[in-house]
Amino acid sequence: MSDLTDMAIDKKATLTYVQLMKEDLAVFRLVPEDGIIPDYETGQFITLGMPIPSEDNKLIRRAYSIASHPENKKFIELVIRWVRKPLPGRVTTALFNSGEGSEVSWIPPTGTALQISEKLADGSKDNRRIVCVSHGQVKQEGLNNF
Repeated sequence: MSDLTDMAIDKKATLTYVQLMKEDLAVFRLVPEDGIIPDYETGQFITLGMPIPSEDNKLIRRAYSIASHPENKKFIELVIRWVRKPLPGRVTTALFNSGEGSEVSWIPPTGTALQISEKLADGSKDNRRIVCVSHGQVKQEGLNNF
């Protein structure tokens, strides 16, 4: 039961790396205050919290998918797109306006992970590497941009 209780408690982390790939796409790496990267499965997400100055520094939270590999125990990596229309997200805007060394609040990984069978149809262990690729579709002015 204590594991469920711990999940709801905000922890502190530091942004150790911020790389703007485009004006609306960035890579963020965070390291927990205690230096411990929790175990998680592919497909899970963490919840980040940032104080929002326009709301008296109220802590607002948002979930983000984890981009780093679960075996990585040095940092948690997120690849985030900043969607500004029709309205920009408050936490994403705060992240894009922050920089390396900024503190964030976070709640450990949760969510239903992407379930991939580790066994082949004959019951033997599947040792193949699986790469999952996806993309989004944005509709703008009647045109589809991929």
